Amino acid sequence: MSNGGSGPGSEKSDVVGTITKWISIPSALVALGAALMAWPLDREIKQLQASSARLEIDIKRTDAELRTMESTRKLTLEIYQEVQKVLRTEKKNSREEEAVRVLVQSLAEDPMRSKLLDAIALGANSPDVRKKAETSAAFYRDELPTYGAQVSAASLSSSAAVQTISSSTSRFGSFNIDFFYCESSRKKYEPLALKAVSLKDSTSTGRWRVRLLPESVNAQAGYNIHENLIRYNSDEKGIAQTLLADLRTKLQVEAKAMEIAYRTPNYVSVFFCAH
Repeated sequence: MSNGGSGPGSEKSDVVGTITKWISIPSALVALGAALMAWPLDREIKQLQASSARLEIDIKRTDAELRTMESTRKLTLEIYQEVQKVLRTEKKNSREEEAVRVLVQSLAEDPMRSKLLDAIALGANSPDVRKKAETSAAFYRDELPTYGAQVSAASLSSSAAVQTISSSTSRFGSFNIDFFYCESSRKKYEPLALKAVSLKDSTSTGRWRVRLLPESVNAQAGYNIHENLIRYNSDEKGIAQTLLADLRTKLQVEAKAMEIAYRTPNYVSVFFCAH
């Protein structure tokens, strides 16, 4: 007669279930321990993978920079050879001289550009070409101490820090400011540029200069300026606005202020070129 399922078979099943449960607990603990041990290792693997990805990006960037440098070097050598060819020819041709001057001015990079222009200024037969080359060479030589050909991220951040500190203690701080006057309007705007430099007060420690903007340079991409203009970077807007206000109130000169993307840390340029 049945007693409701309790008996040897049922008891055996209960024992097996209990044993299974007890066995599964250590297994779970072992699995948990393995997972805990693997977690730091997994984190290290992910960190190594991230480092490897960054290293690969750096390698690609360096490779691209090296290729650019090699391309620039080859181009510079080709331009140099072309300058030599034109200047050494016995039958001087003013059109060839002008063409090679434009080639140097458009494609060569400083400091080689100013040196090649100096060579053209000395060796060209055409007085017009010599004059253009001389004034352009002087312009590009003066550009080098202004902000340099290359701007690193570190110099940008340090420049921003200088600007913040300087702006709190003086109107223009340590900003370098160049006042350009267009060659085509020299008589009109050179005196104005000289007056503009006098706006510098005793608390401003930057270098302020009056500079000629040669027609040959103004014809290049990045210039083409035919108005009174202040050019600045996004973090230099306050300086540009102060300059603009001074020009209007103290010199009665109307001008525009334009933000540019090309980085020129701690440097603002003012152009007097309105017709």
